[in-house]
Amino acid sequence: MTPASTTLLAAVTVRISLRDRGRTWAIGGWWQDPLDRAPGRSVTQGLRRLEGHGDRWELAWTGYPFPDDLAIALTHPTAGLVGAHRHRTRNGWNIHYNGAVLTLRSLE
Repeated sequence: MTPASTTLLAAVTVRISLRDRGRTWAIGGWWQDPLDRAPGRSVTQGLRRLEGHGDRWELAWTGYPFPDDLAIALTHPTAGLVGAHRHRTRNGWNIHYNGAVLTLRSLE
């Protein structure tokens, strides 16, 4: 694991209960949606996977948080990781930071 990927993965933990004041997105840990939105996807809890090496890692899960919300939280201009940016993929998000890439993907 490189220093950039370590920082990127630590950023997930630091932001795991972050909420937007405008109530457009929120992270409620791995167990709830603080905004009580209709899921629009399965929210079955339990499956989480982190795998990778070097500068490329993938975090995939079922349930909360919504991948879009986590991608926004990691790259938010005020609360996000400085220098991180997101790129939408066919089935999730790639979060880029200092040469490292963290893929966020739903296991639905």
